Amino acid sequence: MIDKLARVDTYKGYMFFIKHIYRDKEYDNIFREMLEGTLMSTDWYNGYVILPDDHELVDKFYGEFEKEYDIEVHGGITFSDYLSKIMDLEVMDLEDGYVLGFDCNHAGDNPVHCNQRYVENECKKLIDQLINLDDCKVNNKNKEVDLVRNIDSKSRLVVKHVLSDKVFWVIEENHEGEWIEVLKICEIRAEADSVVNFYLENRSRNLC
Repeated sequence: MIDKLARVDTYKGYMFFIKHIYRDKEYDNIFREMLEGTLMSTDWYNGYVILPDDHELVDKFYGEFEKEYDIEVHGGITFSDYLSKIMDLEVMDLEDGYVLGFDCNHAGDNPVHCNQRYVENECKKLIDQLINLDDCKVNNKNKEVDLVRNIDSKSRLVVKHVLSDKVFWVIEENHEGEWIEVLKICEIRAEADSVVNFYLENRSRNLC
């Protein structure tokens, strides 16, 4: 088995990295003989996010905290351990840190659809959830959300928890209760907040 570091980057103050995993030819041939007739991917990508030292999930095994937190990422979290277990810290000139990771080697995955760009976006989605961890608590996801931002005397923005326990709508509504426009459907609260802030910033520029 061969793994190659494909990307190291930061997003919102969190460092993430992507590995490209290969099977060597001898290993691949053995697998194909053992699992004849089964479609197996011979290479795939893994994504990892390094947690800040003071993050609530540091030193917690993913199999334990997944009962309390519903964190959505491709295939779910499949790795939780220190960076030194999977990377040479001296070569990368990095300090050790606790890492959460996921892989794209599940049934039906392939490197075409689950490519490096896809894994990068999944890493960023994971970071958004880690920043807003309270929103991922199982109990909180079952509660109704109705956040209002007044725009002016006639209109406001409303973030509603609707359709299911995993979908937020960002909606502009007038004060008489008539729906005007659905701006965007968001899967996580952090994304909904970003849409609201983007709308408010651009609206203020247009009024200048």
